[in-house]
Amino acid sequence: MPLRGRRHQRQPLRHHAQLDGRRITRPPRLFLGAASNPFAPPLDWRPQRLAKKIEAGADFIQSQYCFDVPRFEAFMARVRDMGLHEEAFFLVGVGPLRSERAAEFMWPRVPGVHIPDAVVSRLKGVPKKNQREEGKRICVETIQRVREIEGVKGVHIMAYRQEEWVAEIVEEAGLLARQRLPAAPQDGRRRGPRRCAGRGRAARHVGRRRDEATPETRHEESQGE
Repeated sequence: MPLRGRRHQRQPLRHHAQLDGRRITRPPRLFLGAASNPFAPPLDWRPQRLAKKIEAGADFIQSQYCFDVPRFEAFMARVRDMGLHEEAFFLVGVGPLRSERAAEFMWPRVPGVHIPDAVVSRLKGVPKKNQREEGKRICVETIQRVREIEGVKGVHIMAYRQEEWVAEIVEEAGLLARQRLPAAPQDGRRRGPRRCAGRGRAARHVGRRRDEATPETRHEESQGE
């Protein structure tokens, strides 16, 4: 289905159908994402390019790897000046460096990746057998720093060929600090409606028993199955 910018109406649905032949009478609610590269020159153009992507309909933005926090802070300052942080959710790309050699390989070869000399020197300053652990520690510190930047709504952890580090990075960065749900009753029955953090009409119906739903609700649920 063709989509247009957020300030334009989507084209009307006429002959659109699901695979089983049922007609799609309402546009699907899509949560659209786009990529941003705050570290690639020309740096002054990056916020303008971001504005175009948001205007085209992006609901969330995911950035390239962030190893240069001061440069990213300057980018986000311009983003806030333009009010873009209020129009889309911004996720910062982060990831652990395996070694000093990996950092020197990525910098000139991966577009938009900028690794400051201080980061490379820090990896060089530890024995090779400890560089992977140091790379993880740098990643954790980066997450803790970017979380304090206004406009940042989350991080995207890209642990290429180091996926086993993701759980430890999340825990050590303090990303698991969330409110605990109350213990389930002894009889196993749920007390009160089930809560859902999602948006839209579907989220409001989470926890409603199907036999208690209205005919309109059952029709809406059947359209989405």
